[in-house]
Amino acid sequence: MKKLKHKKIKNTGVLFELLSRKLSSQVMSGEKPTSLAILQKCFKESTELGKELSLYKMLLSEEVTSKEEAVTLVKAVLEAQKKLDRDKLNEEKYNIIKLIKKNCDVDTFFNTRIKDYTVYASIYNIFEHRVEESPVDYLKHRRTVVEHLSKAKKSEDDRLRDYLSEEDKELRKLVFKILIEKFNKRWSNLNSRQSALIREYVNNSTDSLYFKKFISQEVNYIRSNLKTILEKRSIKDPSLVIKLKNIIPYLKLIGESRYIKESHMISLLRYYDLINELKDI
Repeated sequence: MKKLKHKKIKNTGVLFELLSRKLSSQVMSGEKPTSLAILQKCFKESTELGKELSLYKMLLSEEVTSKEEAVTLVKAVLEAQKKLDRDKLNEEKYNIIKLIKKNCDVDTFFNTRIKDYTVYASIYNIFEHRVEESPVDYLKHRRTVVEHLSKAKKSEDDRLRDYLSEEDKELRKLVFKILIEKFNKRWSNLNSRQSALIREYVNNSTDSLYFKKFISQEVNYIRSNLKTILEKRSIKDPSLVIKLKNIIPYLKLIGESRYIKESHMISLLRYYDLINELKDI
């Protein structure tokens, strides 16, 4: 019996989530939002990708009142998925992957962190299961989806996203424009290194080799600058000198962390601000 094998590059839910995160990164960095065009073109309700995406969303975020209801929903969604035009779906996946390769760095793109990745993979595996493949694996993945649904509670962000998806195209465009304007206003004071740090955090898996290397470079940059400032003896406040000497070793812990947490990110952003302030002393 063949084992079920997840293919991230063909997972409709994963592709949509990664493109959404890429769009956030592009907006944040002021790049041309090429991901938006791909999302709008490939995930229309009339496309097979759009139809399959709606099935992913049901299994990812639909609210159910019991495990029995979750089992019933999974069964109904699987029946609906079987009715999709598989040839057309595969063609659309081929085309969207071509667009992604054309507009993104593929290695970086597919290393982006995704919440509930295991659930995405399990949904893909039960959608793609064939008779010759392991029924034991199929049951394991189906159980993962059922358990996720049984525990799932929609956040305010999920409810807002659902509400917006039901509104007409012009309203969605207006909301998107307002969000960009608010974001730019809020983060307009970030310097280039802070912007780059946030962009890489949004756009990469925190345990990927690329992101670890990036963080290590930034940690070395901050340590080097703080040490240079101390060596110049331009700081007259003895207590500030002591504090700086105490916080520099903490940077090493960030650089060696297996996973970069939000608290690490906040610390690094503050270190950048600190360097800028101390350079003016």
